[in-house]
Amino acid sequence: MKAPDGRLVPYEELVVRATLLYGNGFTIRAAALEDIIRAKERADRAKDRETLPELRALHDASAGEDSPLS
Repeated sequence: MKAPDGRLVPYEELVVRATLLYGNGFTIRAAALEDIIRAKERADRAKDRETLPELRALHDASAGEDSPLS
């Protein structure tokens, strides 16, 4: 993912915000919803623009008013 200044955001910076999801004998590290939204905004592809309203609604519903994206 690229930062607003154009640099690539290192994995180590993203992983601290990730969520761990546990399955039956496995663990998945999922990117933070805020990071997914920012990546789609920066990609600015039609398919990403189409998904942004739903992702923002999910974010708002789960994060409340004190969130950085609200």
